[in-house]
Amino acid sequence: MKSYTARIIAVIAVVSLFANVLLYMRYSTGRPLVSVGSEVITKKQYQDQLEHQAGQDVLSKMVLSKLINQAASRAGVPATTQDVDAQITLIERRSPQLLTPYAQDPTKMAEFKGDLQTKIALDNLRMKDIAVSPAELAAYYTLHKADFQLPQQVKTTTVITKTSMDADTAADLLRQNQPADAIGRQARMAVVGINGFNPDFSALPPVLKRQISDSIRTMKAGEVTTFHSGSLYLSMRIGNNSAAVVPPLDKVREQVERQARLEKAPPIVKTVAQLYQTAKPTFHYDEDKYASYFSAIQNYPLNGDKKTAKLP
Repeated sequence: MKSYTARIIAVIAVVSLFANVLLYMRYSTGRPLVSVGSEVITKKQYQDQLEHQAGQDVLSKMVLSKLINQAASRAGVPATTQDVDAQITLIERRSPQLLTPYAQDPTKMAEFKGDLQTKIALDNLRMKDIAVSPAELAAYYTLHKADFQLPQQVKTTTVITKTSMDADTAADLLRQNQPADAIGRQARMAVVGINGFNPDFSALPPVLKRQISDSIRTMKAGEVTTFHSGSLYLSMRIGNNSAAVVPPLDKVREQVERQARLEKAPPIVKTVAQLYQTAKPTFHYDEDKYASYFSAIQNYPLNGDKKTAKLP
């Protein structure tokens, strides 16, 4: 019996030791992360460097976004998914280049949407108790019409090929007004927006980008042309070419009212400082270090006129 018990204890000890080794390999910050020649970089060294370079920015963003979104929910003015989608649609219409860095990376796009949600929630909090009269609304629109202008919009079907022969074929198919998905099924042809093909046009050579921009601005609906750079051919068909326009107030009333209310709202830093000072976040580890990241908004004078303080 004693021998059996001893074996059980030995097995438990071995399992425990193995588990501890696994825990060390997974979680210990002192374990080697990478060897470079005879030198070793530990996980702790890597994490310390990351924190030194970006720790304050990352933690500040995490804390403040939670403060803002929690406060907006309590106040009944949260930023909804519909709000975020509407804002992205507006960006696509007015400044599509702003979305280029995120279009090819779902993780970056998710982060962008999260940041946008926090911004909308913060704006909702700032203007919650602000009202504008019809006269103020009309005056704001008249003074800031350029802010609401919709730029020229050119819709195209673009086929990318790698030889002049394929480019000629693509141009012929575009002139025949063949469906984009049908062209995309052709060998050696890729159609922008079909089957997930969305190249980063910002990476095109500057000369080619200018050539494309200058040409399509003056092309009429139904016209087809091909641009060439190196081994890249872009065949384009213009589907619609609408001029820049300033919508009437009735069409953009909601946007104008929001901007007019925000202009009268308290400064961003004052609103955030008030949220932080009211919530009093608790630091459970290395309090002096991490609390110091927020000293500017912790000490912001809520009853003063100071408007130049910066967020952490």
